[in-house]
Amino acid sequence: KGSLEAWIGRGITPEALANSIKVYNEGRVLLKRLFHLRQGRLSCFSSVDWAQVVLSSMVMPKEEHNRRLAELAKALEELPEDEQENGPMRLHLTGTIVVDLSLLRIIDEVGGAVTSDDLYTGVRWYWDLVEEGLPPFEGIVQRCWAKLPCSARSMPNVRLGQILDMMKLGRSQGIIFLTEKHCDPHTFEDPLLKSWVEKKGIPSLQLDTELALRGAGQVRTRIQTFVEMARMGKER
Repeated sequence: KGSLEAWIGRGITPEALANSIKVYNEGRVLLKRLFHLRQGRLSCFSSVDWAQVVLSSMVMPKEEHNRRLAELAKALEELPEDEQENGPMRLHLTGTIVVDLSLLRIIDEVGGAVTSDDLYTGVRWYWDLVEEGLPPFEGIVQRCWAKLPCSARSMPNVRLGQILDMMKLGRSQGIIFLTEKHCDPHTFEDPLLKSWVEKKGIPSLQLDTELALRGAGQVRTRIQTFVEMARMGKER
């Protein structure tokens, strides 16, 4: 707290911190609302669109972003839901960070749609709220401890449970494991989780990734093949 106060040149009062928590919680609630609204309206809200909404919440002034989120939610509520037949292959992304939207664009173009995730640049960013009834600093600390854990801070069975929970909310039909290179927890854990979900009959694909997409043509081929084979298995 002291170092932050010295950096910004003013004190951080409990009242100001409580107000900031309220504003950020409002944004998280709106993002969760949009997450649920989008599930029935994928035709007008692609994977890239959704990623842009979430990523922009990390850089825009929060009050302005919250206002735009509320407008977007109201507009989506007024739209009819999509027909269930012949929709995109609904996919869950599990991994760390996705900031190169070309990966999501490929998924959209080959007939898929990311409907759930457990990414730092996704669900982990907005899903859990700060308890506003607690003292501000205690509430922030409690959120950091209690929010959805990653593979570096949880056992594999815990991560599997959260993946299956999010897939249920997103009605996801398959999983893409984005194993970031040089991230040891994911490198060790993802093959194990992949074998577990396949035993449950869930189609899965594991991709070694970096922050910037490499070998876009090869990635496209692998994802397209995965989506087509998963669809064939579903039709059987």
